[in-house]
Amino acid sequence: MTELDTPGAGFIEHLDDSPVCERGFETWRTSVANDMRGEWSG
Repeated sequence: MTELDTPGAGFIEHLDDSPVCERGFETWRTSVANDMRGEWSG
């Protein structure tokens, strides 16, 4: 296993390559956004 130079970019690349993970992430993100009041910085 190698370390990623930019883990965030690696995560996004993985989502681009994996529709199942992309849908799961979007579901998670929507759930978090619905639980937060106002803007979420994360």
